[in-house]
Amino acid sequence: MAIAKARIAHARAKSQTQQKERHLQEQQLSLFSA
Repeated sequence: MAIAKARIAHARAKSQTQQKERHLQEQQLSLFSA
């Protein structure tokens, strides 16, 4: 159970960081296009 929970937490954190990176990239693109 502990391993499964750790894997879920890791996957969740990974997806959150990917979303943050994507958001930053979108901000940079909007700055360049402006």
